[in-house]
Amino acid sequence: FPRYATITATSDGAELAVLERTAYHRVLRSIQQRMLKKFTTFLSKIDPFVNKELVAKEALEKIFCDVWQVTFPKGKVIVKQGDPPGALYMIVSGGCRMSRTNPAGWGKGTPKEKIDPGAVQAEEAAKALLPHFKVADLGPHDYFGDWAVLKVLEGSKKGGAPEPCTVVATSRCEVVYVPATSLIKQMGTKWVRAAREMMEARYQRY
Repeated sequence: FPRYATITATSDGAELAVLERTAYHRVLRSIQQRMLKKFTTFLSKIDPFVNKELVAKEALEKIFCDVWQVTFPKGKVIVKQGDPPGALYMIVSGGCRMSRTNPAGWGKGTPKEKIDPGAVQAEEAAKALLPHFKVADLGPHDYFGDWAVLKVLEGSKKGGAPEPCTVVATSRCEVVYVPATSLIKQMGTKWVRAAREMMEARYQRY
């Protein structure tokens, strides 16, 4: 391939270190192998990937090509309730809080049987004005966004149902995420079936 840019010295006596192409590729492969090992070790501690009988090494290598790593500052909204689902997020370090809008005063001491049915029906219209209640505090090796995986598994069209929860970083938070479509494409049918059962049970608690 031709070079994409011209490099010109802007001062006298400029010194450069030259790395041969073969040496560069060797260094790059070594870095990639170390990163892959670190990634697979990390995944082995995430619930959907713990069972090694269901997680093929070749599949993890392919998923690794689609992984993104991002660091969020404290207070940053990572996923917002109502957003279209898109990826499975896994926490490397730091913490997050998962919350939902609070319909008609739930979670504030109001018995469920005393809640006005009309107010419950108006939940969607008034969602922006309703307070949030905590669903869970998440830390390293926890995950969220699995709603996206469920929607892809169900074959939902147009993005499926929106995200059910808002997730906010409660400290400086480092996460890795994989697009749901890529995850399901690369993993085997046994993993997909087991992951679906696990994620459905998890969301029933919410």
